Amino acid sequence: MAFATDAERDDFIKKLTPSIINSYNSCIVEGNKQGVTPQEPDFIAFLGNDLTKNIQILLKNYSHIVKCETKGVFCHQSPKVKFTNPNPKQKNCAELGDLLIVYTEKQNHTTKSRALLLQAKCVSSTPHIIGSDEQHQLYLYQYWPEFEYSSPKKLIESIELFKKNNKQNIKPHRHVDIKQNPEGSVYLLLSKPPSQAITYKYATSIPNNLLKCKFELATAIGRMLHFDSDSGSDFELIPNYDPSKDYIQNDDWSNMINDILYIGNNHFNRRRIGLEDKKRIFCFECNEFGQFSGDDIILSANRDGKHDDMTDDGEFSGIFTLMINAVIDQTIPPYEQRRY
Repeated sequence: MAFATDAERDDFIKKLTPSIINSYNSCIVEGNKQGVTPQEPDFIAFLGNDLTKNIQILLKNYSHIVKCETKGVFCHQSPKVKFTNPNPKQKNCAELGDLLIVYTEKQNHTTKSRALLLQAKCVSSTPHIIGSDEQHQLYLYQYWPEFEYSSPKKLIESIELFKKNNKQNIKPHRHVDIKQNPEGSVYLLLSKPPSQAITYKYATSIPNNLLKCKFELATAIGRMLHFDSDSGSDFELIPNYDPSKDYIQNDDWSNMINDILYIGNNHFNRRRIGLEDKKRIFCFECNEFGQFSGDDIILSANRDGKHDDMTDDGEFSGIFTLMINAVIDQTIPPYEQRRY
C-alpha cells in the first residue's frame, strides 16, 4: 500500500482534489482561447498530464514511499475491440477506454500491481441515462464478452506472429472475468461545459444504464493506491511484455492491461487542439531540489480537425495511460508515530 494509514490516504485525496479541478478549468480556459468547446479527449489529455506531475509531487511526501515516479502515455480512441453483441441493432465494436491508471509497488522482492480502466463520458446532470447509441460500450463494460482487437495494427500483427510461432491453434480472443474484476473497469463522468453536474468535475460510476457518481476521481485514485477493494483490480505486470511472445501468459484481465501498456510507445497527434507529433511517453521524477524533468503537453491554437486523434499512418492513437511506480518500505513508521 502506498500509504501507511487511512489518514495518509485521506490526506492524499484531499490534496489531489484541487489539482483535478484546476486541470478541468485549465482545459475550459484553453478551449475559450481557441474558440472551441473541449471534448472528452481534450479533458483527458489535460487531466492525464496534470495527474502525471501532481501525483508524483504528492506521493514523495508519504512515509512508506522510498522512491516513486510517474509516466504518462497519451493516445485516444484505441485500442478498439470487436465482440458478439446479442442485440443486432447495436454496434459490435467499442473502445477499450479513455484513461488507464496503473499502480505498481515494489517491496523487498515482491511486486504488486493494480489497474483502473475508465471510459470518459461528458454529462449535463447525474444520474445520467446511457443513450441507445452508446449501449455497445455499456455492454462491453457490464459483461466483458469474449473479444478480439480490431486496432491498432501494431498489436494485431504481434498477435498474428504469436499464432504463427505456436503450433497449437490459438484463438486471438480475450475474455475478461468480470466476476474476478468487478471494480477494474468503470465510467469516468465529467461535467459537460457549462454545467456543474459534478461537484469535483470528475467522478467514477459503476457501468449501468443509469450512471451514478460513486467516487470523485481523487478518492478513486487514493483508494486504488491503498489497495482498497472498491477501486481498481489487481493484475500481473509482465516486464518487457511482447504479445508476439507472451500473449497467453496470465488471466485475460492481466493480459489486456499488458496489451494496452505495450501499445503506447509511438507518437501521437491531436490536431484539433494543436497536438502534433508529440512523444506519447513523458516521465516525471523529482530530483533533490524538487524540480521536474519531463515534457509538458502544451496546447497551441491549431483547429483544422481533419485527422483528429489519428497518427500520420492513419492509425487511431490509443488511450491515456498513467503509470505510477513506487518502492515501499513498510518498516518506516508513519509520520505521526515517529519520535524526534
